Amino acid sequence: MTNQPKEVITIAEQNISNLGNAQKKLTRRVVRLNALACNNYHREDFDIELAMKKSQDELTALNAAGGLQEMLAAQMLSIHRLQQLSIAMVTECDHPSFKQYLTNASIKLANTFTQQANLLSRLQGNGGQKIIVEHLDIHDGGQAVVGHITGGRTTPHKEEK
Repeated sequence: MTNQPKEVITIAEQNISNLGNAQKKLTRRVVRLNALACNNYHREDFDIELAMKKSQDELTALNAAGGLQEMLAAQMLSIHRLQQLSIAMVTECDHPSFKQYLTNASIKLANTFTQQANLLSRLQGNGGQKIIVEHLDIHDGGQAVVGHITGGRTTPHKEEK
């Protein structure tokens, strides 16, 4: 333990605790709003707790971790539901212009969902680039590194005076 005053440690612990509480509150709010967005909450038999449980299960299935991923996943669930309902309405519609409108809306919703899925994948650390070198010639005076290399940019070394 460092020699920091007890008040500083207590404030830091409270900030960490508050961050955890804030995350929990945000998650609960995201789950609740998603439950409302994906269900007909005007029905008499609507059960918010059951709807929230279903939403939480769906967010968990998408491996959403943290505020931004949870909000994005909740949007994805809502967009997916709207897209599925639009397609269902197209099959039942007899009016040509309304059928075209619903078809276009379904396509736009599907494209939106695809973009959101790609973003969620990137946020979760998937989809990185991979380069495979199949052939390498090293000539006199050349240098090479062989093996698995990780990392990103390096910062140039400062010259000493």
